[in-house]
Amino acid sequence: MSVERILVVFNEDGSVKGIASYAVNGAAEPMTEEAAAALLPHADLLAQVQALQAREKANEKRATDAEADRDAKVAAAEAEKASAIAAAETDRGAKIAEAEGGRTAAEAALAGRDETIATLEARIAELTAPPASIIVSDRQLFQALAIGGKITEAEAEAAVATGTIPAEMLALVDQLPADQQFTARMLLKGETTFRSDHPVADMLAGLYGLTEEQKLDLFQVASQL
Repeated sequence: MSVERILVVFNEDGSVKGIASYAVNGAAEPMTEEAAAALLPHADLLAQVQALQAREKANEKRATDAEADRDAKVAAAEAEKASAIAAAETDRGAKIAEAEGGRTAAEAALAGRDETIATLEARIAELTAPPASIIVSDRQLFQALAIGGKITEAEAEAAVATGTIPAEMLALVDQLPADQQFTARMLLKGETTFRSDHPVADMLAGLYGLTEEQKLDLFQVASQL
């Protein structure tokens, strides 16, 4: 029985060097490569194999190019994503910094407002607070009354030396309720100090027609004598 065999010879780079077909009888030994090289190549089969190899290489190139393109697109997408994340982080950081700056400015404004309010409240309290009591001696008070022309110098000296109440003062005391006259006379005769916020000071202010401010001025002058 005759059998046709195909011998394919490859180059070192894997390409087909040649294809030969030959017939053998029965179980004869295969033809050696050297013997096959002497045969004429099987032109049709060689062309088909070479075409297949060319398509395979083209497919491999397309696959390689596709992978390279995919990798490039993935890298570009990753870079775009990283850029977007970085931009978002930068924007977020800027907005946080802006918010922090706004909060700091608001807190500073509130602190300034509170300080202003505290200053105004202190000033209001100072202006509306009752005047501090001015304490003077009997000599200072009667001397100031004499200087201001409310009593005579002789009346001032007598009031200090003997406790004699000036006539106008005594007349005012006599107009008080009976149960208050004695106390008033004792205060005017024996008191060694007088306070601007004491009822006696108000009584004297009423006697001489002094306003609250004028009464304080009288005691202020007396305190400097």
